[in-house]
Amino acid sequence: MDSRGWSKSETRCLISSWAEESVQQKLGDSYHNRLIYEDISNKLKENGYSRTWLQCQRKIKHLKHLFRKAKDSNKSKRDRASCPFYDELEKVLENRPSFCPGEGDVLDLKPEGSLIYSTVTAIADAATFSNTTPAESKDGGGDSDGFLPLSSLRLIVPPLQLVSAALWEILKQGAVMYYGLLEDFVTTVLETVPELLTYTERVQLLMGLRAKVVLDLCRNDDFASPQAIQPHLSRINTYITNQDKESSSSEIKALMSNFLKLVHTLVDDQCQRDIFYQKTFPTVFGPNYDSALQALMRKFLFNLQKLLPVPNLEQVCA
Repeated sequence: MDSRGWSKSETRCLISSWAEESVQQKLGDSYHNRLIYEDISNKLKENGYSRTWLQCQRKIKHLKHLFRKAKDSNKSKRDRASCPFYDELEKVLENRPSFCPGEGDVLDLKPEGSLIYSTVTAIADAATFSNTTPAESKDGGGDSDGFLPLSSLRLIVPPLQLVSAALWEILKQGAVMYYGLLEDFVTTVLETVPELLTYTERVQLLMGLRAKVVLDLCRNDDFASPQAIQPHLSRINTYITNQDKESSSSEIKALMSNFLKLVHTLVDDQCQRDIFYQKTFPTVFGPNYDSALQALMRKFLFNLQKLLPVPNLEQVCA
């Protein structure tokens, strides 16, 4: 996966290609949009930018998320600063229905911050990460003989397993833009059943996910601003403040304080930011870091499955 940040000119080129009327029409008519985003990727290449179709799709999803967040919070110019391309996105999104199958969105359920909305969104988005089969992508949907495609059977999978699979897929694919959603889900569950993980494991997983989100924002010139990053830093501060005074809390608070100082340096000093992402980030926050997050998430999901096991056929019929 290419970890380069998007420049402003590259992002504008992406939005321009995605905003074309013909592209919007195709996205509105299709549930399988890989070919559409491959066309967008090719248009970027014609303009000197090398991005895969999946990178283009994820970037658009992220931009739409920032737009909706800025729009829903307030209509002031200050709030719009968190979405650098607000005006360009508004021209397209304000004229579209709330449900567009080709974009992987769901119905405009409110409130967007609710666990139900987040879970449904996670399942819908995770489905786009998987490679589609030739039969599925041939005509945009399934067989023509009246039978449901085999992939439709996942709809009868127990909800907990379906949600777990979606969340795991997000982490496995390294879709950092959704790590905040992962953290929200894990936090909600752990508030009810804290014994699923030890105190140290909870902090490592929750703050590890949030740290990745912040560092991903800092890497990108478009979003490396106090307005975009401050909500995440406030969340980290709130988490530290709300923790019970346990034996390891002082060490953890020190680590989080150092991380906050690092973030402020990355935002304020372009030179230090370049050095950090070239030399430090690949080592400290690279594959080993991702593997550690996956191990913690795997343990969390495994313990959750044990807590809420799926009954077998004999138990259901009893």
